[in-house]
Amino acid sequence: MKALAITSESGFPPTPKRWTLEQCDVFREQGFLQGRYELIEGIIIDKMGQSGYHAYLIGILSDALARLFLSERIRVQTPIRILGELGVWNEPEPDVTVTKEGRRAYKEENPSPEDLLLVVEIADSSLRFDLSVKAQLYAQSGISEYWVLDVIGRRVIVHREPTVEGYESVTEWSEGESLSPLALPTSSLAISDLLG
Repeated sequence: MKALAITSESGFPPTPKRWTLEQCDVFREQGFLQGRYELIEGIIIDKMGQSGYHAYLIGILSDALARLFLSERIRVQTPIRILGELGVWNEPEPDVTVTKEGRRAYKEENPSPEDLLLVVEIADSSLRFDLSVKAQLYAQSGISEYWVLDVIGRRVIVHREPTVEGYESVTEWSEGESLSPLALPTSSLAISDLLG
C-alpha cells in the first residue's frame, strides 16, 4: 500500500503559516513558545534535538575560538539580531558566534551582523539547510564570515564576501589543513581540532 500525500490543487503542499518576530515574542511572553527556538524565514524551528556529539563539538569550537578572541567575545547558541525587512521574519540562533565587543556590549540587545566577526553552524543532520537557507540569510544580512562544520564529511566550509545573492567566496577545508579567521589572519586553527 502506498501513502497518499494531500496537496493543494497546484500539486504543491499547502503553504505554511509564516510568523513574524513580533508575533513570536508575544507567543513567548504568553508561554506558548517554551524551550529553544529560532525563527527562519517566518518558520519556527525547534532547537531541542541536539546530540551529545553536537554539544561536544560546540564546546571544542568555543574553547578554540576563545583562545584566539577571548572568552567574553564568544556566544554559544544565542540569537542574533537581523536588521531591516529580513529581521521581521528571522531571528537565527547560530551554534557559535564571535563578537567585536565583550558580552557587556550586548546586554540590552543581541548583536547584529555588523557586531559579528564570525558565525558558525555545526552540521551533523542540518548540512543542506545550513549551506542553503542559512548561508543565504547570513549573506543577505551582511555577515562577513560564516563557517559550517560538516561533521559527517569531516570538513569546514567557509563562506566570505557576502552579497544579496549569497557569498561570493565559498571554500572547503579538510583535515590536515589549518584555517585562519578573517578577523585574525595571522592566527590559525587546525581543522582536525575543530572536528574533535
